[in-house]
Amino acid sequence: MVSRIECGSRQVFVLRATQLIGLLLINAFVISLSATRVCAAGRPAKAPSLPPPQGNVVRVSDVEGLQQAVRELVSGTTILVEPGEYRLTETLIINGPDNVAIRGASGNRDDVVIRGKGMREKDYGKVEHVIRIRKSVGILIADLTLADSWYHLIQIQGEYGSRNLHVYNVHFLDSGEQMLKGTFNPKTEESADSGLVEYCRFEYTDRSKNWYTNGVDVLLAKDWIVRDNEFIRIRGPVGELCGSAVLFFGGSQGALIERNYFYNCDVAIGAGIFSGELPYAHRGSLIRNNIIYRDEPGGGAGIEVGYTPDYKIYHNTIIQNSFAPYAILYGDNISSGEIYYNLTDGPFQAVDDTLALDPWSPELRQKKAVYRPSGKNPAHLKGNVTNARSDWFVAAQKGDLHLSAGAAEALDKAAPLDLVKDDYDGQPRPAGALSDIGADEYNP
Repeated sequence: MVSRIECGSRQVFVLRATQLIGLLLINAFVISLSATRVCAAGRPAKAPSLPPPQGNVVRVSDVEGLQQAVRELVSGTTILVEPGEYRLTETLIINGPDNVAIRGASGNRDDVVIRGKGMREKDYGKVEHVIRIRKSVGILIADLTLADSWYHLIQIQGEYGSRNLHVYNVHFLDSGEQMLKGTFNPKTEESADSGLVEYCRFEYTDRSKNWYTNGVDVLLAKDWIVRDNEFIRIRGPVGELCGSAVLFFGGSQGALIERNYFYNCDVAIGAGIFSGELPYAHRGSLIRNNIIYRDEPGGGAGIEVGYTPDYKIYHNTIIQNSFAPYAILYGDNISSGEIYYNLTDGPFQAVDDTLALDPWSPELRQKKAVYRPSGKNPAHLKGNVTNARSDWFVAAQKGDLHLSAGAAEALDKAAPLDLVKDDYDGQPRPAGALSDIGADEYNP
C-alpha cells in the first residue's frame, strides 16, 4: 500500500547552497508525508530492531548455503541471511534443534526474499512449503520476506512437539494455502502452543488461487498473540469467500488479537467458527483495538465468532462501506461473550452457531437462512456504535480510520475496561476516565 522512499541513493557533486537547501526541504516533506500515510492507514513500515543475535551465528549469502545451514542447524544457532533473493530447491525444515533463528542480516525485511516455486506451480518438487518446523521449541523467524509457496509459507507442526514460535517483521506474500499454519495431533492433543506474530505483513498480490486460505490459521493451540500486523487482500477468487485472515479454532484457547490492520480481506478475524465434534472451537479469545477496512464488494463479516465460549470483542473499528452485510457475526448457542465499544458502519448479527459459520462449507455461508439466532445464549452488548460516517475519521476513503473531531458520537463515550489500557497505536487511554469508542483514541 505504501512505497518506500530511499533518499540516500543519489550522489550530488555540485550544488549551490540554495539548491541544497531546497532539495533537503523537498525530501523532508516527502518523507514526512509518506511516514504519516504509513502510520495512519496501516501499521508502521519499520519494526523496532531486534537485539543482536547471541550464541552461534552462521552467515549465508546464497541459496545453497542457506539450505545447508538449515539442514545442519543445531540448538542455540542463528542463521543470518545476507540481502538477496533465494529461490529454494527444497523446503527449509527445522527438525529437532531448539532456540534457533533465521533472520535477515540487514533488519530490513525487503532485503531478503526467500521464494518457493510459486503458489500455482503444481510441479513444486521438494518445495511444498517455504519453512516447516517440527520437533523444535523456541524458533524465531524475523526480518525477511517469504513468498510463492504451493502450500504454506510457514508451517509449525505441534503434533511433533513444536511450540513457542516467534515471527517478527516478516512479509508473507502469495501462498497456495494458509500463509502461517499451526497443526496438531487430534489423538494426543499435542499442539503448537504460545506463538507470537508481530510487525508482519500478510498479503496477496491480487487474490488466492482458491477459497482454502488464511493469513494465520492455528488449530487447538493455546495462548497465541497476533498484534501490530497488516493483512492485505486475504481474499478468494472473485465470487468465492475464503477463510478468515486470522483464524483460531479446532479447540484452541486464549488467543489475543490486537492492533492489527485489515484491508479488503474476505473475513478479517475468526475465533472458533466451527468445532466438528469438539465441545468448542475456541475458548477465551480477546479481540481488541483492530481496524478493519473494506472498499470493494465481495466480503463477509469483519469479525466472526462461533462455538466460542468466553469471547471478548472490545474497541474495534470496522468500516466496510456497505460492501458486507454485517460488521460482526456472533454465535448465540454454544458461544457466549461480550461485545463492547466497537465502532462500525454496519450491524451485528446473532446466529445459531450449530448451523452456520463453517469455513469448510463456503456454499453454506451464502445461504441467508443459516444466519438466524437460536436465542439460547445471547451476547452481552454494550456501548457499540453501528452508524459511523466517513466524516468521523481523518481520511476514511483512504482507509485512515483515526478519529476526527467530528466523531462526537464516539468521543468520550466508553467506560474504562481493565483489559483495554491503550489504543490501536499503542497510545494510552485515559486512566479511570471515559475513552473513545472504537480502536483509536482521538488525539488532536
